[in-house]
Amino acid sequence: MIAEKILNGEIKTAEELQREKKKIGVRKAPNNYDILKKIPKKHRSKKIINLLKTKPTRSKSGVNVIAIMCKPHKCPHGRCSYCPESMISKKTPPSYTGNEPATMRAIFNKYDAYKQVQNRLRQYYLTGHVPEKIELIIMGGTFNSLDINYQNKFIRDAYQALNDYPNSRETRVSLREAIKTNEQAKHRCVALVIETRPDWINEKEIKRFLEYGVTRVELGVQSVYDSVLKKVNRGHNVNDTIKAVKLLRNAGFKIDFHIMLGLPFEKKLSIKERIKKDIEMFEIIFNNQEFMPDGLKIYPTMLVKNTKLYEDYKNGKYAPINDEYVIKVLVKTKPKIPRWCRIKRILRDIPLNATEGNIRKGNLREIVWKELKKRKKKCNCIRCREVGHVKLTKKIKEVLNIKSYNANNGKEFFISIDDLNNDALLSFCRLRLGKNAIIRELHSYGSALPLSEKPTENSFQHKGYGKKLLKKAEEIAKAHNYRELKVISGVGVREYYRKQGYLLKNNYMIKKL
Repeated sequence: MIAEKILNGEIKTAEELQREKKKIGVRKAPNNYDILKKIPKKHRSKKIINLLKTKPTRSKSGVNVIAIMCKPHKCPHGRCSYCPESMISKKTPPSYTGNEPATMRAIFNKYDAYKQVQNRLRQYYLTGHVPEKIELIIMGGTFNSLDINYQNKFIRDAYQALNDYPNSRETRVSLREAIKTNEQAKHRCVALVIETRPDWINEKEIKRFLEYGVTRVELGVQSVYDSVLKKVNRGHNVNDTIKAVKLLRNAGFKIDFHIMLGLPFEKKLSIKERIKKDIEMFEIIFNNQEFMPDGLKIYPTMLVKNTKLYEDYKNGKYAPINDEYVIKVLVKTKPKIPRWCRIKRILRDIPLNATEGNIRKGNLREIVWKELKKRKKKCNCIRCREVGHVKLTKKIKEVLNIKSYNANNGKEFFISIDDLNNDALLSFCRLRLGKNAIIRELHSYGSALPLSEKPTENSFQHKGYGKKLLKKAEEIAKAHNYRELKVISGVGVREYYRKQGYLLKNNYMIKKL
């Protein structure tokens, strides 16, 4: 009935949809996904899809993200001065308060990976999404510092939850079987992300990451100043970060940095001096080939009770930063971010009411955008140019671009298909030429399409961009006298590469050139 009224134009807005549901009754009313299934694919216009999809930005980057938490545990190095680890009787992972959405889901599901994944899949379907391409992020501190048996079980359960949904079962298969099944499952893990520390990266850890199907590593770098790292009791130094980045990049992983603004230095500095040092930090990150991260999560330092930093503040040893501080730093740094880097966050998901109020605005990204626009400047990072986030006002004009830069004694090629008229990024490939030729990432943007669905006029996935980029990467590698090309592939993308002539060997997809 509701589907018919949508097709007939009787229901055009979210408000009208909710009124119709109330007439039926909360328990009897179908969810948005079930309504969408009743509408023939040929009649699913962009307006209808957006009407039935709650929070469409969840899939605008081409994947559906599922963030799950490992069990609470102590950080191997101790406790950072800003860490709110003890807020809920240590029943939450390090650096979380227990009030974040991902943490609350984890607590509700008793930190069970299987239940967390299935719960999130269910939420996606209820809000009209079709989450067949999953980016799975494992949060909760230094995951790889936990017992190896626990790690194996957690990863296995996450894969099996994807494989089983919408069904669930008590019997568990082996880790290897769960991974193999996911290669052709309905809900495929196209990217597996692990958060860890720079001092917990070595050859042994990298080998296990590859066995798990990890494709991206998020490093808690926090700062590129040793004096800051020492002051906050971070437990690692800048040299640890340099070593970790080199190992990870040479193995083909994508690398994100977690960077914090407003941390204290050993020597007390004025706010003006600290702003200058934070701006310089980004210059160091992108001018020193030992760093050059693919992505950034930028976290302003939030003041939280029951932390060493809060004690320093009460004793007059630390001056908290505020929104104005963050805006000043980002307005200066964002226009200088390379086109091959993606700024993923500009604020932690710690609720602002769980802090002491030094950061009050939850929409800092939007505020910075507006300020840059006033100054006739813009950010060119990937996130700001993704076709799913850019308003298309002109006819699309596709062009292939290649940007190269040096990193960790190797050559990086950022090969992209861009929309020249709207300055929008459609698809890209990261190729590294070092000891091996290796593709570290291949990604197409726009709203995530189900695996078997053909592209429409308004979609950008499944249009052959990946094949074009792959071919170009092969040409570049061959021109530089490499005899084979490796791909660090998400488990759920292995079938795609097989169709392009690649074979699985030692956890990489490999093709002879």
